[in-house]
Amino acid sequence: MAQITSKVYSIEGITHPDPRGKVFPYVFVEDKDDLTLIDPAFISQLQILENYLLDIGYDIKSVKRIILSFTCGSLSSG
Repeated sequence: MAQITSKVYSIEGITHPDPRGKVFPYVFVEDKDDLTLIDPAFISQLQILENYLLDIGYDIKSVKRIILSFTCGSLSSG
């Protein structure tokens, strides 16, 4: 995990199920109990995400918002 500012972190090591895909998740810290996740990854990698948050001193229960900057064609079509 790379700390970008005192309140912004990029989460490294999250992968996309499709080897051609890329995922770039971020955590924005409003305060100790108020986090925002940007493109947080896939449910199969929830434990990785939770461990990253714990490593920087936050609980996943503190996530109040999730923002997705993309849609997956397989989820949005049909």
